[in-house]
Amino acid sequence: MSKILRTAIVDDDPIVVFGMKLMLKQLGLNLETHVWNNGQEALEGLMDLVHKEEPLPDVLFLDLTMPIMDGWDFLSALDKAPIPGKKEIKIFVLSSSINPADKERALNKKQVTDFISKPIKEERLREILSLVS
Repeated sequence: MSKILRTAIVDDDPIVVFGMKLMLKQLGLNLETHVWNNGQEALEGLMDLVHKEEPLPDVLFLDLTMPIMDGWDFLSALDKAPIPGKKEIKIFVLSSSINPADKERALNKKQVTDFISKPIKEERLREILSLVS
């Protein structure tokens, strides 16, 4: 059996989440996907995985604009959170922002692997997952 790739989608848009889950499924990989609607849920979800001694996601797709806790605040909170292994998570900011300053700010965060404009293309998704498989 192939290695399980663990992914997480942190986005409050149900259409984006549906599309991402559908594309992930179509890739035909052995995937386990967590979905969190905002940064607070994601942070609590990651801490819950640690508490249950379950593996953290290999890849996390992070929206920037969400209610309760946005992507920026999530990145700051994650940096401070006592989550062993968090540095191994490859975080891809997946945003509809066309502001070059957002892209630059995201890429300057040490936790962020890359900035991708929505919608993500299937080829790019396959490329990302091949990096961690």
